[in-house]
Amino acid sequence: MKQRTTIGQVIIVLTEHPVLGALLIPYIAEKQDDETVCLIEQAFHASPEAVSRMSDAEREAIDIASHYTEKYLMSVYSREETVSRFLHKLSEDTDRFKNNIRPFIEKKLLEILELIKKGNLPFYQKPPGSKILYAHHAYHVHPHDVENRFTFHIDEKTFRYELQCFYEGQSFSLTEQKPVIVLTSSPSSLLLGMELYFFPHIESTRILPFTKRNQLVQIYRRLKSILIIL
Repeated sequence: MKQRTTIGQVIIVLTEHPVLGALLIPYIAEKQDDETVCLIEQAFHASPEAVSRMSDAEREAIDIASHYTEKYLMSVYSREETVSRFLHKLSEDTDRFKNNIRPFIEKKLLEILELIKKGNLPFYQKPPGSKILYAHHAYHVHPHDVENRFTFHIDEKTFRYELQCFYEGQSFSLTEQKPVIVLTSSPSSLLLGMELYFFPHIESTRILPFTKRNQLVQIYRRLKSILIIL
């Protein structure tokens, strides 16, 4: 059996909840001799002794994430007595989830993303059915904000517009990195493949169409309504 050494930091793992959507969950992990990382348990279950050895950022991440656990959300947003019943009703009431609960979750996600952005917490993708993480499962975090620039073209028949993105002065494509995962909608934070980008001045709904194609085209007779939308 390989000897394990406890990692100095709690790691953050992306989890896709079937009802609540994308979540960032703090895990206790151990680093093995071959440099792989083994997930031990969610950090909510850490012992008092383990918590006492954590950094302020690690303890803060656990506290933030505790506000979007199933039980906590049920206690705030429902009178149901079981989590399964709460989630079932929530899955049927999509408007309530979209307008009330998910925005609350995303406010908390932004707080954890701020800790990740500062470099205090490692951020990983979890492979399905496995607790072993390799180097290629670590997300590359771009700590600075993305600069966005819309360009418009019009002729007699069409109205075309495209979104150009720049990171530290260098342009990059939104279509080349898959999958695209929205972590927060406004301000927007997106995972493009294994890259984490922050778009503070634009909502994710305005970015997503450009992750599928470089430009959007509308026929001229719809120009008036398009200008109103933009």
